[in-house]
Amino acid sequence: MLRGLPVLKGAAPPFDPVSAPADPVELFGDWFLTAVEAGVTEPHAMTLSTVAPTGHPSARVLILKDVDADGWHFAINAVSAEVEFWQGAPDRRHQRLRYLRAADEGWSSTLLWP
Repeated sequence: MLRGLPVLKGAAPPFDPVSAPADPVELFGDWFLTAVEAGVTEPHAMTLSTVAPTGHPSARVLILKDVDADGWHFAINAVSAEVEFWQGAPDRRHQRLRYLRAADEGWSSTLLWP
């Protein structure tokens, strides 16, 4: 049954990296509107992937709630045992703060980078 389901239906819109806008928010906005107009189901569901300092990848599906000059804002599951916040710095180094749910239902935080 699964092999009979359609995959990547239709042609992808053309993309020329040389003519891409300098602002990634603008490019994302164009792509997002194209997906909405094409009837893509839940175009705001995204896979966010990261890589730990050890090289181990991690990916999760999140719902995008907003995009603005400060970045991409995702909804999270409030019952998640782990939450990470990434903040880009002007020197292009990303600061990472991880929250882990403790046994007493509180949270502990760890600065992962820098």
